[in-house]
Amino acid sequence: MYSIYSVAENMHRSEVHFLDTARYIEKLRDSNSIESVAQRLSIPEGQILSKIHLLSLPDNIKWKMINGRINEKDALKISRIVDPKIRNDVTE
Repeated sequence: MYSIYSVAENMHRSEVHFLDTARYIEKLRDSNSIESVAQRLSIPEGQILSKIHLLSLPDNIKWKMINGRINEKDALKISRIVDPKIRNDVTE
């Protein structure tokens, strides 16, 4: 189990991928409220939810994120696209 403090420390390391950060945050959310996680990590609740939402993207898009073809800013925009066809067209 991850502690909020270890996640906070890891988030500030440049080598930690943003998708890994989202996974850490999701694990923390399993045993803490969004408000508590946001407060302890000093991140607005909306950003916490957005980062977690990245994990719901299809594997083909996550693969592109992991391989650096899609950065975090663009991934967050893509995650707001509801239509899967449009989402896939945008990422090609």
